[in-house]
Amino acid sequence: MTSKISFFKLMQEDLKRKLWLLVLAILVFFISFPVVLLIFLDNRKEYSYLSEELWKVQIKADFMEIMGYENIWMFIVTLVGATLCGIFAFSYLYKKQEVDFYHSIPIRREKLFLVSYLNGVLIYVIPYLVTILISMVIGGSYFTIDASVWNVALREFGLQVLFYLLIYHTTILASVLAGNMFGCLFLNGLAHSYTIFIYGIFVAYCGYFTTYTNRYENINEGIMGFSPIVAFYKALNRLLGGDAMYLLRLRDGEVSTKLYLMQVFLAAILLFGMAMYFYRIRSSEMSGKAIAFRKMQPVIRILLVIPSAMAGGWIFASLTSYMELGWILFGILFVAVLVHGVIEVLYQSDIRGMFSHKIQLIGTIFVAVGIVFIFRNDLFGYDTYVPKVEQMKSAAISIDGLANGNYYLVEDFEEGYKRMTSTEYQLEKMALSEDLLPVVWQLMNLGAESNRYNQTADNIVSFDLKVRLKNGKDVIRSYTVALDQAYPLLYEIFQSPEYKEKSYAYFFENYTNAVVWLEGLADKKNLSIENGIEFLEIYRKELLELSLDDVRDNPVIGKLECFILDEETKSRDFNMLLYPVMTESLQYLEKIGILDQAVCWVQPKAEEVEALQVWGAYMDRETEDKEPMYGYIKITDREQIEKLCKNLYFHIGNQNRVFWNESNYEFQTLLKPEVSQTYFDREEYQLDVVFHSFDTEDWEMMKEIIQKGERVE
Repeated sequence: MTSKISFFKLMQEDLKRKLWLLVLAILVFFISFPVVLLIFLDNRKEYSYLSEELWKVQIKADFMEIMGYENIWMFIVTLVGATLCGIFAFSYLYKKQEVDFYHSIPIRREKLFLVSYLNGVLIYVIPYLVTILISMVIGGSYFTIDASVWNVALREFGLQVLFYLLIYHTTILASVLAGNMFGCLFLNGLAHSYTIFIYGIFVAYCGYFTTYTNRYENINEGIMGFSPIVAFYKALNRLLGGDAMYLLRLRDGEVSTKLYLMQVFLAAILLFGMAMYFYRIRSSEMSGKAIAFRKMQPVIRILLVIPSAMAGGWIFASLTSYMELGWILFGILFVAVLVHGVIEVLYQSDIRGMFSHKIQLIGTIFVAVGIVFIFRNDLFGYDTYVPKVEQMKSAAISIDGLANGNYYLVEDFEEGYKRMTSTEYQLEKMALSEDLLPVVWQLMNLGAESNRYNQTADNIVSFDLKVRLKNGKDVIRSYTVALDQAYPLLYEIFQSPEYKEKSYAYFFENYTNAVVWLEGLADKKNLSIENGIEFLEIYRKELLELSLDDVRDNPVIGKLECFILDEETKSRDFNMLLYPVMTESLQYLEKIGILDQAVCWVQPKAEEVEALQVWGAYMDRETEDKEPMYGYIKITDREQIEKLCKNLYFHIGNQNRVFWNESNYEFQTLLKPEVSQTYFDREEYQLDVVFHSFDTEDWEMMKEIIQKGERVE
């Protein structure tokens, strides 16, 4: 028979047990809002130079920052508050005398559960709401409280309450499943960190795959999003505009913040239902045990032992030079036995139980070893998997060192703009035409074959591919292959307008509204607004016509710094590169008289060079039978300078790395005094050049000249 004891009377009695939590909550919220606001607003004397109207505007902005999403302190308050209330809401379950008393009360368990549950919610919500009202009164003495202020405060309140419930319900579920305080803390920590742990182990063992890359994964969208703490952080980061990729998807209507928050709410409801269910069926006799449900004990242990053993194997092996298999197996065995034993001791509260359930222990070890062998030997063919062309819906590519050194700027709600690399943008938004999918398929096969036979080549190229399949899945791979094999395929892709438009997306979106600075070897000169618009129109046309051969065979002779024409000029800019094959662009710059001032040379002219200097190997003439020596070598012979200048190129920065690799020789060009005076207003000046040629004879000639050069003392 159930009692007719008043529900609110029960809440009052329960609240007395948690009075310290209520006092703590009132104190924390009072300091966090009214006290902090009074101090913060009263100290804003640095705005005294503003007019009264502007002063109020600035004070209002500061007030809304504290009351809004920017107040990261509330993340800590909500997280700690939900955890404490969740733990102590049902802490009586851990003492047999108390649990016998509570469960002997003639009321249904669901009602008893709701009594403790609601008090935990009210302890957080009531002080929070009251301090918001007090804060509004404080703010109203400085400026007018309007709908925008209430909107910011209430949106933040709603967000914090939502995630309070998610974390609170998670903690309550852990409290109900546990039989003592240690078990509660253990399960609660596990709920927040297990998926992070699993993801970390997954990434570590994916190191065995040569084509794996996690640079373009949004890990918060995957398994880590199941962690309540990560989910909370992710929501704040998105609402603050800190996730550039999410902002991009949000702008294009591919994601919805409201939908995400609704998913969080549904997850909170599910956790609440699970907590109530397990509370209702929980056996009172399990009080004092680490886990209150015997059937869950082996499940939890196995789910912990397997990844822990794998982590142990990786840690021990990583201390060796080559991830030796023997140390992996030792680490798995050692950690599996240790973790299994510790958990069993905690379960049984007896050291003699350390080696209980030996068959399960052996089974978990075999599973951990099996998973490691799957990764180590790529038994599922991750590196060699290539989807069929007919399975592909679209594809995107990012070629390392080519058209991916820029940024793409995404508009933010609050702070203006967030940066994402153009490489991330390429793989996210590029969709190569259907006729290029066979080319992508050939590239993937080439990458898979290179990995299978561990091919090496003097000239290599790396690229990342993202293939979207018709079944909705994405295949992301990173390949390194021989350049001569991949070049014809990359050439076709580079010619695609879609490739260039997505590789230089921010330029194509903003080139009609930009101020241009031309940076050359000697100076940086700005173009007028009218000239800049005309020039970028010509440059755009030549950029679309640019071939991969043009990029391969030409140095970067100039850099275009483009700034957007609006109040956010400082944060909205992009850089583009100028090649000597862009003849129309160069002719236009010459016509407006700016090319010579910036000096965008292609090659040094031998008649303008006084000497060349390079770091390299040389033979001491007096000891030619000995090993070569290294140092700075100076070349002054006119005939040698003429030979070298045919393959020397000026360049702006480290560009075209896919073709102009680090094996190229860097020379210093010492210009003649009259040349230095003309362009640099100095009698002595030197510029860096790079020796670049695909001809073996040119390289042999260059090395021979260096060996015969004069050593610089």
